[in-house]
Amino acid sequence: MGWFTKRLLVLLPALAALTAGCEQDPSLAYLDEGEVYLWQPGADQPRPLTHRDDVDAFFWSPSGRHIAYHVAKPSADSFWCFTGVDTGVEVKTRSEPLFSAVGRTVAYIKDRNQELILLDEAGGEQKLIAEWVWAAQWNPSGTRLAYVEEGDLKVFELDGGTSRYLAGGVAVGPDFVTDDLVLFISDSGTLTAVRADGSAVYRLVDEVGDYYVARDYSGRVRGSRLVCVDRDRDAYLMDFDGVDQTRTGTDFYRMAWDSTGSRYFLVEEEGERMHTGVFSASGEGLLEVKDHWDPAAAGTLAWSSGSDELACVDGEGSLYVIDLDGAQTLVAKGVYDFAWVPYRRQLVVLMPRTVAGGETIPVGETPDGAGGVTTVTGATPGAVGEETVEGAGEPEVAPEKVEPVAAELGEKPVSAEPGEKPVADETTAPEVPGEIVGEATVAVEPAVEVPVPVEVLPVTVPPVGADTAVYLYDLEGKPRRMLSRSGHLPLLSPRGNRFLSVEPLREGVYNAVIGSLDEDEERYLGKFRVSAFPAAWQSEGQILGGRLVSVLVTLALAAIGIVVLYIFIRRILLKRKKAAQPTQESVPELEDSM
Repeated sequence: MGWFTKRLLVLLPALAALTAGCEQDPSLAYLDEGEVYLWQPGADQPRPLTHRDDVDAFFWSPSGRHIAYHVAKPSADSFWCFTGVDTGVEVKTRSEPLFSAVGRTVAYIKDRNQELILLDEAGGEQKLIAEWVWAAQWNPSGTRLAYVEEGDLKVFELDGGTSRYLAGGVAVGPDFVTDDLVLFISDSGTLTAVRADGSAVYRLVDEVGDYYVARDYSGRVRGSRLVCVDRDRDAYLMDFDGVDQTRTGTDFYRMAWDSTGSRYFLVEEEGERMHTGVFSASGEGLLEVKDHWDPAAAGTLAWSSGSDELACVDGEGSLYVIDLDGAQTLVAKGVYDFAWVPYRRQLVVLMPRTVAGGETIPVGETPDGAGGVTTVTGATPGAVGEETVEGAGEPEVAPEKVEPVAAELGEKPVSAEPGEKPVADETTAPEVPGEIVGEATVAVEPAVEVPVPVEVLPVTVPPVGADTAVYLYDLEGKPRRMLSRSGHLPLLSPRGNRFLSVEPLREGVYNAVIGSLDEDEERYLGKFRVSAFPAAWQSEGQILGGRLVSVLVTLALAAIGIVVLYIFIRRILLKRKKAAQPTQESVPELEDSM
């Protein structure tokens, strides 16, 4: 074995150990009596992060490296700060800090003169960008900052340190949907998109009521389509720049994109009932959900994190899972609330802990009404327990093509010819000299991919004094085990492996524990006098940073393995080739024919 091969084999265990260490559990921050505490995996107990007693709100930065918090003062001197989780450095920003995607650059708006200020994560020198600014947002990669200055939309480029005028008359926004495309609502009520380089402006929908874009946990956009609802409650599906518009529904009630931006459900009112359709991002009808459940009564319909199933609770408290083929599965009855577990085909379910007669539900057994799960497919009614459930009907046809809503700014919509897709015209943005504000002095990192969101919607509230518990369910309809005796759903970590639960301990005292969904493991957090307190798991940015390193190390291991295998096979082939060659003594001499 050669020198190079030996060195590669020595490196394999070290790289494997590095890979194992990259994947780390998230930390948990919570607020207790004006102090932000931080619980970290492996720590003996939580530690105070803020060292003050007047904090009333906080949130994690997208990168997971900082926590921003609001300091409440009895006078008008309240302000915001942010602190590095690892460094402990506190930076005062007066107003709410705006973190870029990777957290290296921070912006905030000063109350006085509404000054837009830029600084790096360690504080240091502050840079004035503009005055009289009332809204700002970073693009996904953190290279541009869009802001509204006295009603004008402008964008600041970190690379070069210049500001550029994009549009005027802004009422709501800005909203970056890609690195170079910004949405806003004008003061005339028109949803508009504009290129960040100022090259084009797209008029999408007049008299807009609201619009919906698929976003993940940290607000990053998924997919390339949006649904816009006008004031007449007509819903339109289109690209971000208004291309390929279709009317996807009328009498809009509510809708939600899945976690990937590839599908959405749309709930519409039909008299006294509700109608729900599931569509692809291209507008193709995938599924019609029959109205055996009433979303107005239950108030819930949620995508799984894998975006292949929907879960809903009917007016009787029965929890169903519906896949995209129309198969409907009764999971449990008597449900108060539920949530999908991130990245898993599992649910956490809040329901009564006792059955008829007061018998406690044993852990691992099926609560009343959840046993003998019946799956119903197609349009054939099926019996689920003592109920009759209508299955899903035929897939709904694609939404009709309508005249386009998008048109050139200042002109009426142009009618589309039959069979022709409406296309949003574009117009060159007004030429306004860019405002030079000097060179940027902050560091910019590449964008970090983040995990997909899980929609969690409130259902019903358990009666006061009800004996409730939270169970972990598989989709087969049987609980794996009881997680806690809480009256609220647990706070699930972004990776779906841990949860925070608050359980009643005695009158007026509650016990908070951190548990694992995979093992019967609990870590004591503390005793509290409230059943629900502000808490949040660390943003996925830092966790994903470990994942990216893990992926790179895994690829390196694979490459090394391929090299070692190639060297090994090559050595074997060379030995065989050498063995197959005849020796000089065995080669017969040719007789001279001359």
